[in-house]
Amino acid sequence: MVETQKLPTWIDSLGKAVGVIAAASLASSIVYDWGFYYALDLSFSELPTSLADHIRSSLVWAPVVAFTAFLVTIYELLTSRIKDGMTLKEIIESSPDPERALKRRLRLLKFMTIMAVVILFSYILFGERFSIGLPLALILVWVSFCSWANRHPRILERRPPALFFMMYWIPPFIIWMAFAGYSDARRQIKEEQPRHIVCLKGAPQAVLRTNVVRSLERGVLVKTPGEKNTMFLAWPSIQTIQAKYEREPFRGILCHWFNLCFPEPDGKLKSESAVPKKN
Repeated sequence: MVETQKLPTWIDSLGKAVGVIAAASLASSIVYDWGFYYALDLSFSELPTSLADHIRSSLVWAPVVAFTAFLVTIYELLTSRIKDGMTLKEIIESSPDPERALKRRLRLLKFMTIMAVVILFSYILFGERFSIGLPLALILVWVSFCSWANRHPRILERRPPALFFMMYWIPPFIIWMAFAGYSDARRQIKEEQPRHIVCLKGAPQAVLRTNVVRSLERGVLVKTPGEKNTMFLAWPSIQTIQAKYEREPFRGILCHWFNLCFPEPDGKLKSESAVPKKN
């Protein structure tokens, strides 16, 4: 009788990790899209979005999250090396005055919490002018509240570490993703010049100079600068979409700041302040 060979443990763990990451990415995309459409005063019930649209939106925020994770990893490696691999508790206990060192760190946390509360109430009282620091304020307020709510020794004994991790970090990540989508939409709303030319099928004069806000599976969502409304165009009604290419290659700070530029491939020296000659 041949015994059934079990898969290696790491393969089983890898499959579970891939499933968790896929589910988390889909949930994050939905939160991001909710914040994006909320800034446009739209909802999922008003747009023909599909599961593929939410999956595609991960291509927008995933590079930012990956780059942020890379920076956090670099920071952790540097601080770990500076601290000689010691934890925060070990650093406090090894200091000449542990009680004073602990009070100094708690004082900093209290100051950050107070500033977060001030930003939150400033937003409530004065509106969107104070929305820049609102995501960080909400995250700090949640972390402070979660720390206070789980500080009792009996709670620390009964709740598993995985539950603590989810309580501490999932709500801040949701806040971050929602405001990331909201900020991206607000940035596109404030654009003053059209970047796309949409040619519609039918009459030759059916041309829209607008901005494509979001490309969906069933069409595109556009907004014309200067107007306070968005328009959904189905793919069957669109003939072509032209996009302006305005990005120039980075030629160094000497060229951008001091006009000291290297010659172009055609042998001409292109200056930042050069003005094309008129015939």
